[in-house]
Parts: sequence; C-alpha cells; structure tokens
Amino acid sequence: MMLLSFSLLACGSDAAQEGTEGGTSQAPAAPAEAEVSPVEDASLISPDYEPAFPQVEVKKWYLTEYVYDGRSVKMGKEDIPMITIANGKISGHSGCNKFSSTITLQEDGTLNIGELASTKMLCQGKMTQESRFFDLLKSANAYSVNKVFLEISGGQGQLSFRAEYKPQPDNAE
Repeated sequence: MMLLSFSLLACGSDAAQEGTEGGTSQAPAAPAEAEVSPVEDASLISPDYEPAFPQVEVKKWYLTEYVYDGRSVKMGKEDIPMITIANGKISGHSGCNKFSSTITLQEDGTLNIGELASTKMLCQGKMTQESRFFDLLKSANAYSVNKVFLEISGGQGQLSFRAEYKPQPDNAE
C-alpha cells in the first residue's frame, strides 16, 4: 500500500509541482543507467589552459531569462541554472541537477552541443524549468557574447545568461 501511495505521489504533474510553495525538496529518482557518463565539471581545468574563446570560456554564466515557445520567463533568486564552458565541454546545473556535455564553438557564432548527461534528482517545483532548460540547450545552434552577457539560441528558443559578478574590494587605505 505504501509503495502504491509513493508511486501515485511521484507521478504528480509538473503543473502541481510548479504551484508548490516553500523550499526545494530533493528525492532521488530512478538510478542512472550504466551507459550515462558521469557528470564532468568544465570549470575543473588546468591552470595553464588558454581558452580559444576567452569571452565565453572559464566563466560562470547564470541564467537570467529564457524564451521557450515564444514565452519569456525571468529567473527568480534561488536555484538559478548555471553553465561553465571550457576545453570543449559545457557543464553546470539546471537549478536541480548537474549536467555536462561536449560543446563546439565557432568563430561565426554557431555552436554544437552533444548529448547531455545529467544526475537524476527530482526537485519539487523545478522539473518543468529543468526540462525547458535542457530542451533549449539540446536545440541550441548559435551564440552571441559580450563581456557580461551570453545568449544561446536555437529552434526551441533562447537562453540569456549573465557572467558571475564579484565585487572588487576597495583599495582605500
């Protein structure tokens, strides 16, 4: 009886999850399949690494907004998706799960992201956002960047990121 109750609760709709207030509860989902590679962190690179695309690589990019099916969604202040690109890899977290993949950036503003590998946690109220985030990454084929903003776009929509901001200490004596 307990197993049946748990199964029914686990099958709740994303709409019901989206409306839930409070903190994010995390529960393990089904065990990861053996052929899924472990999540690798692109930010873990050697100190002598010279990025081919220095405006994009070796920065933490935090999602500020995304456009999915023509609808713009601004991010809140908690569980913000983040990516790092370095050494031919993209990795980060979706607001719930960690993920990684290969990425190829081109000088002409095109990109190609390989198949995503991710952890399999279930985060109440975050699964719709994660699904959309991963769909947008999978369909991505172009990017544009300046010192502060990175936009990744494709057939499904667009992801808008802001580079991590770290205030510098005052040098006043």
